[in-house]
Amino acid sequence: MALLPGNLNIKRRYILLENKISLEELKKKYIELFGEIDFYSLNLVFLELYNNYFIISVNKKKLYRLIFVLYLLNVRIKKITKTLKELKHFLNVTKKLL
Repeated sequence: MALLPGNLNIKRRYILLENKISLEELKKKYIELFGEIDFYSLNLVFLELYNNYFIISVNKKKLYRLIFVLYLLNVRIKKITKTLKELKHFLNVTKKLL
């Protein structure tokens, strides 16, 4: 397995949402605003539902576009972090998130 140069690695941000949102609804709205090619460069991953919070992972370069779409869908963002460990500390979770 070859290592990628630093500029080709995808830098991710983890978003903690208060409301659960369906992937189909988010995908439809994002494609409507920015296009299908841009959606696939978003690298959106739904990670876990913890209590009433929902965690998603997204490409750092497309973060502000996703925040705009979440705002239009009336989804409240609780916190944005660089790592899952920071989210774990924020939620005071003792179990693994992944």
